[in-house]
Amino acid sequence: MIGDLLDSDKVGLHLVYETRQEGIDRVRGQWPELDELLKREDVSDLLVGYYADLDLVEARENFEFPTLSVTLLESLLAQPEVLDCLESDGRAELAEAIVAQWYTKFELGGGDEFGIINGAFPAVRLLQVDSDDFRETVRSSTGLESFAALGRVDLLTDADLGVLDTVPERLTAQYSLS
Repeated sequence: MIGDLLDSDKVGLHLVYETRQEGIDRVRGQWPELDELLKREDVSDLLVGYYADLDLVEARENFEFPTLSVTLLESLLAQPEVLDCLESDGRAELAEAIVAQWYTKFELGGGDEFGIINGAFPAVRLLQVDSDDFRETVRSSTGLESFAALGRVDLLTDADLGVLDTVPERLTAQYSLS
C-alpha cells in the first residue's frame, strides 16, 4: 500500500501548497488512499518500518519520482496521526531511521537529491515530543516555530538552518542511539 502511494502520479501534490502541512491536509481530501492510510491504527508501525527499510539507491531506480516519493514519506512521518501513536521505542526507531537516512542522503550527493530539509520535518516534530530543550529552541525562533508547525521553509534563517544541521546529533543523544 505505501509503495503504491509513493509511486503514484499524485506524489508531489502536497508540495504545491504554501506549507507541507497544508499540502498534506488538502491532498488527503483528494486522495482517498492517503487518507485511508493515515486513519489506520497501525499507521505509525507501517510508515516507520517502511522508512527504516527504505533503500534510497533502490528508490532512485524503483520510483518514477524518487525525490518526491521520499519527500511525501517524510512529510507523512511528521503527521500527528503517526507521531502521537509512537511509544518511546517507536520514537527511538524513527529517530534511528531519520539519522540513517540523513547520512545516506549525504553519501548520495550531499543531500541535494533527496533533500535534507525533508527529513528535518519529522525530526523536528519528533524532538519536540521528548526534548524540553529543543522545544524551547524552536519556540525562540519564528522560522523554526513555523517549520515545526507547518513545514514552512521560507522563514528559516541561517541560524535556524544551523540548528537543523544538528538534528542527527540531537536525535542520537535524545534517543541514546549508537
